[in-house]
Amino acid sequence: MWLLNKVSYVEPDMYDRITLFNDVTNFCFEQSLWRFSELSNTGTYAINDLYCSYGKRNIAFDVSKSSKKSGLYDVVLKIKNNNGETDRFKVKITEITNKSMQWNYTTWVNKRPYTIKMSFLKK
Repeated sequence: MWLLNKVSYVEPDMYDRITLFNDVTNFCFEQSLWRFSELSNTGTYAINDLYCSYGKRNIAFDVSKSSKKSGLYDVVLKIKNNNGETDRFKVKITEITNKSMQWNYTTWVNKRPYTIKMSFLKK
């Protein structure tokens, strides 16, 4: 299990509250718990902030190597939306150890791309 410990912008002057993965705001994702099953490429994340849309969500994912030199990976998260359709979101794993993991996710705010850094701790 992974704890999403911190969600922040890579760009230093950006502090907007935005919706991530068509679900809840970046602030709501902090302290969420994530589980991944490599055998089935499925998992869950649970929003733990009572002021947000609290609860567990099911996900599926695909993993591919982003480059042979770096040895890092891209992940495509597949999350069902309220219409029953599957939305796909590409994240980059920029660091991973036995105890921590970091993702970068690019999203658009006012027609400009911004990178969200998501820092996880192994629980």
